[in-house]
Amino acid sequence: MSRAARSEHVPIPSAATPAAPAPFQTGARLNPRIAALSLALLLPARAPAAVPADATCTGTLAGAAKAEFACEVRATYDETTVTLVITAQEPIDGVKSLQPLVMTVPAPLGMKIYTLATATEAASQATLATGEAYQAKGARGEVTLAVESIERYATPRKWLNVKGTLTARLAPVGAAKGELHLEIRF
Repeated sequence: MSRAARSEHVPIPSAATPAAPAPFQTGARLNPRIAALSLALLLPARAPAAVPADATCTGTLAGAAKAEFACEVRATYDETTVTLVITAQEPIDGVKSLQPLVMTVPAPLGMKIYTLATATEAASQATLATGEAYQAKGARGEVTLAVESIERYATPRKWLNVKGTLTARLAPVGAAKGELHLEIRF
């Protein structure tokens, strides 16, 4: 078969019929507006909400400080670990800082009870407006996380929707007196 017989007929555009732009050819420029719109449609505007709109996360402090607060739960995973982070959504009167929970456990996360002893890494800590500090980490204090349900978000990111309860006894650090008790339902 001759070379001419194998080639296909390709029309040559004339001035009367302008060539259509080929945005994906090497060296072609893509319209920045189209590129921005394409990315906006392909990528979520932000990470999925930590807790679905119909769910709630509420916490209470007792002992050295007393307060109620709204919170947020984020759970991410990879092949070997699951990390749960619970944070207060707004400042709490009388509390300078509060980190209710940062916990890493071996994957997969199960519907069971996790403690400081069973977690790979875990901490719960607070500093009151008076400067007194409290924490549960290592052999100091207690943390119990009871996981009641788990579901994966339908996103490319590795996020989990976790429901359960957290109870913690934060021991005093330094000159702080008493204990701080934390209970969260999410």
